[in-house]
Amino acid sequence: MWLEEIIVGFDEHWELQKYEDIAEMLGRFNGAYLAGLPLPSEPWLCRGFLQSWTHECDKYDSGIARLEETWNQSRVKGLLPDGTFERYLSFCQNRDLLLASLEKLPKVFTHNDAWRPNLFPATDRGLTMIDWSNCGLAGVGEELGRYYGLSLNSDLGDLPDKRALANEMAIRYCEGLRKAGWRGDDHLAKFGFMASAGIRCGMMIPNLLEQLSRLPEIEEIPAKWKERCTVAVHLLDLAEASIELAGGAV
Repeated sequence: MWLEEIIVGFDEHWELQKYEDIAEMLGRFNGAYLAGLPLPSEPWLCRGFLQSWTHECDKYDSGIARLEETWNQSRVKGLLPDGTFERYLSFCQNRDLLLASLEKLPKVFTHNDAWRPNLFPATDRGLTMIDWSNCGLAGVGEELGRYYGLSLNSDLGDLPDKRALANEMAIRYCEGLRKAGWRGDDHLAKFGFMASAGIRCGMMIPNLLEQLSRLPEIEEIPAKWKERCTVAVHLLDLAEASIELAGGAV
């Protein structure tokens, strides 16, 4: 709607700074609903989006990632660090804990599909977003987690220092919350971010292993698979960090 009013080009190149700036803008957007702006209550709004998406992904999980023989294949061993199998199993056992903890977070109004094709940053530090079909209510930080995970999968998978980017995005998102007037605990927002981004590894790892298993043994592994594997392990890192928080006082 109103696409003719968007003056930013669809093919504009984004520097890393742009991704970080948008993290702050999303914080300002979400934070308004923590600082007095009433949450919308329309019955058609998405509620429990992340939980619904997670369970929908389960329908396409063949279980291959929970079989040790899958991880013993030479090509898998060459792409994923030792111990990833055990870490993944632990994540699966704790995933429901993460989802339950996310439900306890302060609620904000979210776009729920914030990633580059739907975002048009303006020169005045404003942000236009299109495709609101998934908009709804979610915990603080979840919007950023989805944005970060989608950015890694689509644009930034080969970024060498993903941990630094995750930290900077969390900081900028919290700055946006503050600018919107929120005075709550930043740890809640950071947990929402890490948990919602980390949960994506539960979809990504089985999908990677499924596709790798279909490649002929003689075929060289494309560079894109190596990049996707580093993204998956990074998301698993975030999931583990959020599980540790969820086990304590989130």
